[in-house]
Amino acid sequence: MGHMTLTLLCLAAYILAVTPLEPDAVFRATTYINNNIFSGLQGEYAFFVKFTANECNGGLQEAALRTALRDISSRTVQNRLNSGHIYEGGRLVAAKPIVTGPYTDHAEYRLLYPTAYSEHNDSPIGWLLGDAADRLGCVIFYSALSPCIDQCANPDVKYNLKYGLESLRNLPSNRAFAFRYVYGPDRDQMKLFISWPSLNNAIPLYRCNNNNCRKCIDNNGAIDPVCHS
Repeated sequence: MGHMTLTLLCLAAYILAVTPLEPDAVFRATTYINNNIFSGLQGEYAFFVKFTANECNGGLQEAALRTALRDISSRTVQNRLNSGHIYEGGRLVAAKPIVTGPYTDHAEYRLLYPTAYSEHNDSPIGWLLGDAADRLGCVIFYSALSPCIDQCANPDVKYNLKYGLESLRNLPSNRAFAFRYVYGPDRDQMKLFISWPSLNNAIPLYRCNNNNCRKCIDNNGAIDPVCHS
């Protein structure tokens, strides 16, 4: 058997070994990050974080989270965000919304698409997932607010989240989009029942609180009422 064939077989086996993200794992990771990096930060924000296959397979336990994120300074991250910049680290990228003239660039958009505030030619998330090995791990996209149905989650808008995510080269198959609060104007809107399932096809949606995270859309496409009320 040739070296290349053997390598591909091993890689395929390694990919299959990665377990899907469970709500408990999403809860542990988002709670740890919000408590240790974003605690005290005012206003809306979003972050995207990546983990290795071993960390994902282990369920994203606190000890693994502490080791993976030990080099991230909460003060540095929050100073960058409060000054209008984007934080770009080796494990995590983060942003707050920014107003440019009559438009507001939402935090998720700033992470997923290249802007004047990006430190690289690629988008912050595209840069973060610059290694093919990143496909073997898992990622969590977190926003304090649910993705808005008029732009971010709208399947008919050009620069929506689904399009941006599907354009990424090394996005792992094991991924989650988590949020805490429902964006006010979207609460219980009928349009949500079209926009959210479309986005969920690209990245499963979860709503998190102080106690747990809930998967918002089941295998039949039904939306959990707790997620949108």
